[in-house]
Formats: sequence, C-alpha cells, structure tokens
Amino acid sequence: MSKSEAVELLEELQSMGVSVIVSGDRIRLRPGSSVPAALLDEVRRVKSDIVGLLAKPTIDPEDRSTWPAYLVKLERRSLEAFGPEAASRQVRAELAFLERAEGEGWHILDQPIRAPEDEPKEA
Repeated sequence: MSKSEAVELLEELQSMGVSVIVSGDRIRLRPGSSVPAALLDEVRRVKSDIVGLLAKPTIDPEDRSTWPAYLVKLERRSLEAFGPEAASRQVRAELAFLERAEGEGWHILDQPIRAPEDEPKEA
C-alpha cells in the first residue's frame, strides 16, 4: 500500500469519527469498537506508513545537521494535510524560528512559532 492509500485509509477512519493516535511505533484507534475487522486489518498492514505520516518529526534545534530532514518531513506532512501554499508557509516559519533561536539563544523556544508575514507590524 502506498502513502496515498494510507492517507485514504486515515480519511476513512476520520469520516467514521475514529481518532488515530501515534505514540512511538504504536497506533491507537478511538473508539476502537467503531472500526470493522477488515479495516483494522488494513490499518495493521499499513502501520508503518501511518506512523510515518503522523509521527512528529524530530529535531535537535542546536544541531543544524538535523534541520534539513526535519524540514523535509514537516513539509511532506503539511503538504498532505494543508496543501502546497500552507506547507511552504509552515516550513518558512519554522526555518525562520530556528534561525532566530540560533541567533538570539535557545530561551526563545518557549515562544510561539509565527510565519514571517504574521510578525506584528508597527503603524
């Protein structure tokens, strides 16, 4: 099964009111009683694709060598969820945030991430 088929499966689960939660390499379906056995078998068969789609990307903000893989995974997840324009905005905002944090000190990690065009403007 391809990633697009895994996305279709996730959409089907969502339309049934089933939440899909990824924790590490485990998948939880809630409420599990709403998932027919055949669909549960499909979930098991494409588990790795689902985990790949929904798992949070990892990054060590202080290690620039981890940034590209993180940003690529973030872009892929954003593309599938929100489309190309929003994905591009999200990646630019994340990169700008990382560069700002690197320059100003990592204490700003407690601040929200905003797209550069969302920065407050002075009148």
